[in-house]
Amino acid sequence: MFYKVVVRLIKVLIFILNGKIDIQNKENLPKDTSYILAAPHRSWLDPVYIAVAAYPHLFSTMAKQELFKTRFMSWLLYKMHGFPVNRENPGPSAIKQPVSILKKGDRNVFIFSTGSRYDDAVKGGTSTIARMANVPIVPVVFQGPFSFSALLKRKKGHVRFGNPIYLPKGVRLSREELAEINQRIHKQFSVLDKEINPDFNYEYKKEKIEPFGSIFLLFNCSLIEDDTYHSRFLLKRLTPHESHVLQFYPFLKLRLTEHLVW
Repeated sequence: MFYKVVVRLIKVLIFILNGKIDIQNKENLPKDTSYILAAPHRSWLDPVYIAVAAYPHLFSTMAKQELFKTRFMSWLLYKMHGFPVNRENPGPSAIKQPVSILKKGDRNVFIFSTGSRYDDAVKGGTSTIARMANVPIVPVVFQGPFSFSALLKRKKGHVRFGNPIYLPKGVRLSREELAEINQRIHKQFSVLDKEINPDFNYEYKKEKIEPFGSIFLLFNCSLIEDDTYHSRFLLKRLTPHESHVLQFYPFLKLRLTEHLVW
């Protein structure tokens, strides 16, 4: 009930701020079985637009565990049928939990198959979950406003659903065969993008950080947000000069070592 109310409210809010969403091929969503809705991750608006476009289909969604750290966000995500996943060390629960949800049949599972907003490579979890739960995979892409400012400028939002990808039933698939399915998903993302807009091209670029910006963000992640994942990510981006400067701030280095292997 909570999920339905929130999605309806967001639909109205999007209409007011950005206009009606262009929803394409919604008839491709299976009605007689649960399924995995697989999308590339490009913006924080992806799950919002896709959930509204797919409604009244209900979803449980994988979300990085860092989002569950605050009490309010944890409460909200659980109420919206979200469940945490450790992206650094996924563990068996990252597969078992969505498989269990899909087998129950009352909800589908929404997965960002590319994992993060900084990479377009499809990870292996999507096909593995589909095989174990014996459900199809429906590719979907979102194009439109990728930022709040673009949303307010009323850049048109498009959501296009692809044809379901059905895995062979009763057959044990090899790693190579699962990898081939992942390639099919990746190819479908490209096809769907071009069907919306032949000139569309999204570049997965990491945010530009100014000189010493990595040190500043590392300090925020480790000291304020206690964000291990992003601390590790930013640590890899330190320039040689920044790394040298950091040696002169032992208090910061000491704080970082609580979370990182220096």
